[in-house]
Amino acid sequence: MIPGVYELILWIPALCIPPVAVFYDAKKNDKNPYLWSIAILAGLTMNYLVGLVLVVVYLVYRTDNSVSDNEMDMREEFLNLLDPNERKVVECLLNHGEMNQSEIAKRTNLSHATVSRILTNLESKNIVTRHRDGMQKVVRLREEIMSKLQ
Repeated sequence: MIPGVYELILWIPALCIPPVAVFYDAKKNDKNPYLWSIAILAGLTMNYLVGLVLVVVYLVYRTDNSVSDNEMDMREEFLNLLDPNERKVVECLLNHGEMNQSEIAKRTNLSHATVSRILTNLESKNIVTRHRDGMQKVVRLREEIMSKLQ
């Protein structure tokens, strides 16, 4: 249902009072009562519609922001659970996707041995997976982790 329909139904009597009052006042002073009452009713209706549009725009904007804030909070909370070097590796995989261990070492400025040890720890925590591609080991974040953090 259209937002605000029930409120409009409740406001109809209140919207009718000013035009009726203007109608009787204009009739008493020998002026065209219909013109003034229609003008006031049109003004009140436009005022209501503009207010309704502003409320809908506000609600849509607020909802979108709260969702993105929640996603960022979840990502930050997850990354804060990791030690600094593990965080570097996971952020590297989040930003650049699947890559081999030597590429991770270059991008994070960590030694190959350190990267290998970190990946073993992350693999035991079910955060990353590794598989061989010829002579190199290719690393990627698990699908469940990737979908929740992006």
